[in-house]
Amino acid sequence: MNPLFPQQEIEDILKEHSTEVSRDPSFETSLAFVRDVEVRDDDVFLIGNAKSGTTWLQELVWLVGNDLDYEGAKTFIGERFPFLETQAYVTEKSLEKMAHIKIVNRLIDSLNYVKNLKSPRFIKTHAMPRLLPTQLLSGTKKAKIIYVSRNARDVCLSGYHYTKNVLKQQDGSLDDYCKVFMSYGYNHFESVLYFWNLRHQENILFVRYEEMKNDLGEVIQRVAKFLNKTVTDEEQSKLLKWLDIDQMKLNKAVNHETVYQATGFIRQGIVGGYKQEMSPEILEKFKIWIRESLKDSDYFEYE
Repeated sequence: MNPLFPQQEIEDILKEHSTEVSRDPSFETSLAFVRDVEVRDDDVFLIGNAKSGTTWLQELVWLVGNDLDYEGAKTFIGERFPFLETQAYVTEKSLEKMAHIKIVNRLIDSLNYVKNLKSPRFIKTHAMPRLLPTQLLSGTKKAKIIYVSRNARDVCLSGYHYTKNVLKQQDGSLDDYCKVFMSYGYNHFESVLYFWNLRHQENILFVRYEEMKNDLGEVIQRVAKFLNKTVTDEEQSKLLKWLDIDQMKLNKAVNHETVYQATGFIRQGIVGGYKQEMSPEILEKFKIWIRESLKDSDYFEYE
């Protein structure tokens, strides 16, 4: 628990406003199956904390990895680039709170869905490093890992709007959500720093959301080189248009509207949006929390 906020205050916030499954103490236990996932040498894993830009990077990675197959990209991204651990979220208890969400077999039985995919598989996960497939991190397989990070404050803000307006899992204020985020933090920096420290390994590519916003073409080329693919200038120009955030919002294969029966999964996609929405008091708390979290690392946050 983060000492920035009294434990009782956080517990009261959770009791009154939050029904998020990830706050359930038994949730980590329900993810134990992920460690035993059989990894293939030609797998590509996309890893990152929720709301770090994984969907945007998923589309980029899938298209580059599949030789810019735009026809194939018309298939919903969750089918061609599945979220490994969704079955841990879709429980009887959580289903009561997600009546508005379209539940299909690949969500209820995500492990077998991933198992049955043809190679090469593209797999997304938000799992913490300690919960990831043992074969993935042990070096026994040659699978590639692409990790995406994003400023923790923007992650928190995006998570707030997502859980409140799309998932409808909580109805609290932004200040309260931020307090819970910093207290539990989804283990935010545990994941970021783990892969930041491994970023020089041959099978790991570390990408920042802010880099994608600043120069998406450069990120496309880095991903292409990492996946042993080539993207020409002409191909890149077309891909950049396809990956434009406004275009992504209109793309039903990635915007998740048919899953959530609601808009807002892809919201603004900007850098620094937290500055306009978070209170000065919360921003000061974030500064302290981030400074403490990164005190022993050379990782830095984009403002």
